[in-house]
Amino acid sequence: MLAYKSNLFKFVVSLNETMDLTTAQYIVNNYRRFLTATESAALLHIRRNSANTTLRHHIYQTPEAPEIQAILADDPEESIRKIANRILNTYPDRIFLNICPRCAQLARTHFARQCPYCYYQWHQQTVATFQLKGTFHLRSKSFFLFGELISGNLNKGNYLDLTTLMLNYQPEITSWEFMLNKSSNNVHEDIAFPVDEVHPEERAWLQEMAAASHKIRIITEKRV
Repeated sequence: MLAYKSNLFKFVVSLNETMDLTTAQYIVNNYRRFLTATESAALLHIRRNSANTTLRHHIYQTPEAPEIQAILADDPEESIRKIANRILNTYPDRIFLNICPRCAQLARTHFARQCPYCYYQWHQQTVATFQLKGTFHLRSKSFFLFGELISGNLNKGNYLDLTTLMLNYQPEITSWEFMLNKSSNNVHEDIAFPVDEVHPEERAWLQEMAAASHKIRIITEKRV
């Protein structure tokens, strides 16, 4: 983990000097929920024109709204960088940059586990897979994620890797509870983990991810 922190520090230092387009696109693509309505409209215009220019179709006219025009005043790449910088500065603790532990380059996606530059892999950190089914909050207790352990084995001291859900959290597994789940005449036991450190605004996002039956890796080493 020390090597990862060192590499992340180097990456952030270089990011402060100038954000490259790859990093900017990583942020705006993976963290769309942090876009304002104006930024979303501006990015849609950029993408439409980029696609149509490639296909030699007509160019979409710039939207008339002055706040959108202000974003689009720069060239498209600079506009994307400015939006990404705004997100990173507004939510510095909620953005996960998936940095290669070896060479400090940014992976292509938030869930990638192989570096596209040095080809280093870090799949070996995964010891189990948990399928998220839902969340609940008890008044006198914690906020829980519940679901099914579909592969592997877990131990106390492992971590729930929520970065695959575009959340900058890897809470340590210190305890869990079992709950009986009855559905369609089928009775089975689910497992629930307390994750109190997740920001209240991110809990609704976790519920959305549960509706899509997303899977969460359980890992041996925390990378954030």
